[in-house]
Amino acid sequence: MIRRRFLSLVVIAFVGIAAPDLATLTGSPHQTFALQAQTAPALQSSDLAGLHLRNIGPATMSGRFVDMDVVESNPFIMYVASATGGMYRTTDNGIT
Repeated sequence: MIRRRFLSLVVIAFVGIAAPDLATLTGSPHQTFALQAQTAPALQSSDLAGLHLRNIGPATMSGRFVDMDVVESNPFIMYVASATGGMYRTTDNGIT
């Protein structure tokens, strides 16, 4: 019984703290997006210059492949998709 009262007090306190923030969300989604677009800093291409492609998942790729695509103008470039969502790219006919 005491735990239920404590839990209800915690919920009431959380709602009381979060209620003023919920009032700011009453604007239309278009107004909110326009406000964010005005205040967000612009992203420059130089910001992304140091980034390189890398595998971010899944952690283990299966040995089963579901699709393969070869660039017709350059048959040394291939893209291969695995069944678990991984993708491989080779530019030297699959050597690396």
